[in-house]
Amino acid sequence: MSQLEPSNRHKCSLINFIKLYFDYSYFLCLCPFRFVSDGDRGFITQTWLPQKVLTGLAHTFSILMLINDLRDKLFQPSKDYNRNPVAYFQILDSLFNLAYKSTLIKRVWWNRQDFLFVFEFIWNRKSLNNTSNIILKPIVVHTLFIFYSLLAGASLIAGKGFVSSLYEWTPSWWFRRIVALGRHAFFIDGPLPSKYAPELSNITTVEYILAGLMATGLISRFILGFFIDLCILSMTLTLWSVIHSFSLSIQSDSYHKWMSKNYSTLTLTQNNTKCKSWQSIFYEWDTIRRLSLLINNAMGSLVIWFLLEALMYYSVNMDAFLLAKDVFKKSYLFAYYFGTLTIFVFSGNICNELEEIKSWLVDDENRKPVGYHDLKLILHEMIEKTIGIRGMGVFTMSYSSFATFGATIVTFFIICILQQQTTK
Repeated sequence: MSQLEPSNRHKCSLINFIKLYFDYSYFLCLCPFRFVSDGDRGFITQTWLPQKVLTGLAHTFSILMLINDLRDKLFQPSKDYNRNPVAYFQILDSLFNLAYKSTLIKRVWWNRQDFLFVFEFIWNRKSLNNTSNIILKPIVVHTLFIFYSLLAGASLIAGKGFVSSLYEWTPSWWFRRIVALGRHAFFIDGPLPSKYAPELSNITTVEYILAGLMATGLISRFILGFFIDLCILSMTLTLWSVIHSFSLSIQSDSYHKWMSKNYSTLTLTQNNTKCKSWQSIFYEWDTIRRLSLLINNAMGSLVIWFLLEALMYYSVNMDAFLLAKDVFKKSYLFAYYFGTLTIFVFSGNICNELEEIKSWLVDDENRKPVGYHDLKLILHEMIEKTIGIRGMGVFTMSYSSFATFGATIVTFFIICILQQQTTK
């Protein structure tokens, strides 16, 4: 074992977001596994056959409903595609939404090992074990996940997306709308008007079963809709916490105390302080680089589909929060907006933190003990932005990409508004 490797394990708060995300996803039948301790051998992914069956059913009906949404937008005869560009944005939104959620489902079933690699890497690095901030506090993480879980349940009860707000909500009306949705999803009925619901006396036994399946698909869809963004957010906040902690540490006056805390076996004598200081810095940088690579490998193409889906959705619904008339709808939209904005803010801040580290490294006093080759390597990675939340290695999410993304949304939104006014 290298002298820079941890000699024993400590309680690690950095894993809170990732561990609790998969714990909640496991119990909500969004993910077929969770991380559990395996004693001295570290962690393993735990699965349970009944839970895997329920998760498989939930995923199947979630995808079925997303396909139905796309089908409705493609073949709804009332859409005037020649004169209304909003219809095309809505079609693309449904298509990208299907690809986005299908990607997460695929990765939790067939790429679970990539998530385990992230988890084990964090647990086995002593310096990462000591990373801590208020965002990583269990109470903060639990509060966030509980809020989104309750909101998903409330969305089902309120009938979001299938019970029109123009009609008074009643249990009978809610159930009959689910039956109507089941008829439509399984091609028993044609297009689904917002005011249509069969009478209870006309509902068959088979349709009661379909209603139960649709209710399963609806709650799964709502959970998936909220928690898929939380997957990217969990990974983003984990990487940000490490980089932010490192940035603060190397720029603080107590840097040598930080090194002695992280490397108890490191001897800082007057003659070799500079050499050993750089050795620890380079080790930390290599840790950050490897963690960034593992996180991006685990997410796969999720980031690209997240951006494409958000681009289409917000191009049409940028003002939806302001136009919403009831508190529940505002809360629902706020949760989506908050998740998207938080991902962008912390992804961009990762790049800013790296710039601060670069500024510290190129300072004449600080770079004296730095080998030319090592310094050149680190600066190259910073300039090329190879560390951060990336979209399949094509780009890195930064504040500049956020500005470009926002400008594109505003442009598309204005085009849609102007085109709608000219067609009235």
